[in-house]
Amino acid sequence: MNKLTLPANSGVAAIGLKIGLIVPYDDIASITTDAVKPIVDDGDIICITEAVVARSQNRYLSCSELAGEVQEKLNLKSGGTLAVISPIASRNRFALIMKTLAMATRGGKVIVQFPIPFDEVGNQVIDEEFATTRLRLKKTLWSLRDARGNTPMLNVLIREIIAGLKLQEIGCHIISIRKIAGKGIADLTVRMPDGKLAVIEVTFAELEKAARKAVGIQKDVPGAEHAWRSLSTWNITI
Repeated sequence: MNKLTLPANSGVAAIGLKIGLIVPYDDIASITTDAVKPIVDDGDIICITEAVVARSQNRYLSCSELAGEVQEKLNLKSGGTLAVISPIASRNRFALIMKTLAMATRGGKVIVQFPIPFDEVGNQVIDEEFATTRLRLKKTLWSLRDARGNTPMLNVLIREIIAGLKLQEIGCHIISIRKIAGKGIADLTVRMPDGKLAVIEVTFAELEKAARKAVGIQKDVPGAEHAWRSLSTWNITI
């Protein structure tokens, strides 16, 4: 390999080197030295990913072994709950780590909390428009709950927003929420997961019945009947 030179004004630069396959008991120090010798300068920093070092040392850990260690360190009982805060979704071991944590709970659950819409290094973990709408609805919900007191209309608005959040969870894009008088009723315009537009009137007891009512009063709105058929199969109660 020819000596690598960078422009004088290039500043700090990171360069990746491709080498051969690393197998257990390889001399990683010698391999690294041979790889960087043609290009390294005094003061350069050499980094080796931990996975390569572990492979050369034949240090492997199974998911079951790690799950046992998690149980021991956290005193985790069978059926327990674990929380994972702000993981980096692009890590190549993320899926295996999640599998291990699920095994450690022994029938429990793992709650993963991501910052949205991106994790801390910029990986998109949720649709940006979905996240923006959801955060706006939640902030409005919190404000109304703080301010409602004994105001009936604010209670109606709160029900409407909760309905919007629930519908968003099942894939409906919330286009608008309209105020209507009534107990426990929300009147929403949504775009269904398949792209069709629908008007949905939601109650907090029986969603299918409310969807049928929406068909009856909104026959002129394309997609309302389709919404009823779709919602009736989801069996959702808000």
